[in-house]
Amino acid sequence: MHLPMQARPRSPAHRPAGAAPQPALTPARRLAVRFMLLGAALEVVAAAVGETALGHFLTVKRGELVTYETHVHPWERETYLEIV
Repeated sequence: MHLPMQARPRSPAHRPAGAAPQPALTPARRLAVRFMLLGAALEVVAAAVGETALGHFLTVKRGELVTYETHVHPWERETYLEIV
């Protein structure tokens, strides 16, 4: 089974010799990184499909997010999404 890069466990062999282990990202830092990646991805998608199609896509996704937030309990998000 092939796992995407972010799902693969990292072993100490991936660090240069003598390098200290990197600390885990804080939730705020993780969110900042996600927003940075999202901004870059939106630029690519807008260039590929156009601003109008991207606008429609984002409208649909915002609606899905509202539905998700009303149906998925905060405990479930805290418990299970931390794994991702």
